[in-house]
Amino acid sequence: MPISEMQARVFYENLVGQRKIPGSEEMKKSIKEKRQAMEIRYVNSPRHTIQVDFISYMDELADLVGCKPDMKELFLSDPFLALQATSSAPYPTNYERYTYIAVALLTIFLLLFIF
Repeated sequence: MPISEMQARVFYENLVGQRKIPGSEEMKKSIKEKRQAMEIRYVNSPRHTIQVDFISYMDELADLVGCKPDMKELFLSDPFLALQATSSAPYPTNYERYTYIAVALLTIFLLLFIF
């Protein structure tokens, strides 16, 4: 379910024009690379038809949407939040939470700096 939620978000962001998905050639190249990696990693049987590495795929989708947190920046700005990010499951709500918290922290910092 978390993957389909993030996929729906990618679809919606593209549909309303907030984000653009990669071009067809780039997608074909990515599909070919992923299929080759799956052939190496997974057993070739009828039971294993659709599989992805959950964390890397969620990161890829979050990158397409623009909500993937920059972990280096997060560790430097808020080590406690970064620790939570690395020790929790990569669910769509977590990607949103880290994005919104980072924006909120930046806003607070800017307001303090200005005033």
